[in-house]
Amino acid sequence: MINNIFKYALMAVAVVVSGSLTSCLEDGHDALQGIYAPPTDLTISSAQNVDKTKEGNLRTFTIAFSTQEGANVNMKLVSNQFYLTGTTYSRANGAPKNGNYVEGSTINGSAVVDGSLVVIQNGDNYTIGKSVLFTADGKAYRMSGAVSLAYEPDDPTALPQLKGVVHNGDGTVTATFSTGGYTEELDMTTWQMIYKGEGYDFQIRFVCPDGKLHTGVYSPGTGYIPGSKISVDYGWGLMDIDAGTIWYTIAEGAKVANYVTSGDIIVQKGGAEYTILMDQGKGGVFAQYKGAIADLDPDGGSGVIYTEISNCLSATLNGTTLSLQLAGEGITTIPNAWGGVDITGDGNYLKIDLFSADGKLVEGTYTPAPNDALVEGNFAMGYDPGDIWGMGIEFKNWGTAWMTRNGAEETGVNITDGTITVEKKGDEYVISLQSSGANVRFTGAINL
Repeated sequence: MINNIFKYALMAVAVVVSGSLTSCLEDGHDALQGIYAPPTDLTISSAQNVDKTKEGNLRTFTIAFSTQEGANVNMKLVSNQFYLTGTTYSRANGAPKNGNYVEGSTINGSAVVDGSLVVIQNGDNYTIGKSVLFTADGKAYRMSGAVSLAYEPDDPTALPQLKGVVHNGDGTVTATFSTGGYTEELDMTTWQMIYKGEGYDFQIRFVCPDGKLHTGVYSPGTGYIPGSKISVDYGWGLMDIDAGTIWYTIAEGAKVANYVTSGDIIVQKGGAEYTILMDQGKGGVFAQYKGAIADLDPDGGSGVIYTEISNCLSATLNGTTLSLQLAGEGITTIPNAWGGVDITGDGNYLKIDLFSADGKLVEGTYTPAPNDALVEGNFAMGYDPGDIWGMGIEFKNWGTAWMTRNGAEETGVNITDGTITVEKKGDEYVISLQSSGANVRFTGAINL
């Protein structure tokens, strides 16, 4: 076996010089010559990704390195990203974590049992810094070189935990998501947080004027507040704190902030479940939360999936019946020969007939009633009147109905149950239909 004094002296020199990577590298190693038997020097010339496995947020990459000297170096390296991260890889003691190599790492067929591999990453380009590895057959290898390794995104870092939501009172809300995997505790002596384990937190400060998180693309500055360090006076002097949108890394007993200042955050929603994704590309944040956020849910966490529309085609009063025609994309109107308008285009629109004593659209919840029995708080159930003039013309979808146009063909679903909710927010109305026939939400201006 290798003399332990020799091994750890060699490792110490390798660690010192790999941190600087200057011309003193060779001098540092030359100092060992004449004192101990020299290790075998290997120059890494190329690398190939042989395999990748994934468990939770950790990937284990099996990489075959080729050397100018003809040695076979196969390393199984653990990374917490979809690509090989630049760090110093050491042997795993216990459960593997980011920056470990694990069982199955070999040089010329002998297991790597100690030492470290220094990896410096710049995009797809990797530099192997001065590194020393020891194998089970009693040999030492000193390695350096440069290679290219290309990785494509697979799965984003999963953030299964919602740690909390804070309404900031200024049209923004802060939501914090986490991988878990660590504990934090306040040291009552030093008033510092103590961290054990490893994981990530993603703190996002969304711009939400109504205090609700809607689907869409949230861009820096307009959709979310970029991360930065700010000074706050708590009454005992200024204190610098991290603020805005931040990606936190928890490892080695510390929580390190990485300010997020670029890239879009995509917010999608199906029922009560949000999907929140940020992908900054290689070297950036690639993470996703899936789950409910009841406090920010505009649907109150009901799980209703709405078809969103925003175009008011018309609003007319006939006696005490206010008729609305509200459309989605692709639907518009054209003048007809009788001085009115016809609906044209492909897509969907919603017809609503509801009671109004004076032509005003009153906020509240409306329930269904027959067309000839409307009172305050009712909308007219959809119905098919048939051939009302005895001319062989079948009329359909009067009252409240969800209409679909495809070319010259128009079909509809009569709405006979559920509720219609009317809200006024500034200059816009929000009209939500929940029924067995359709779930539709209109948001926009209505000229009455």
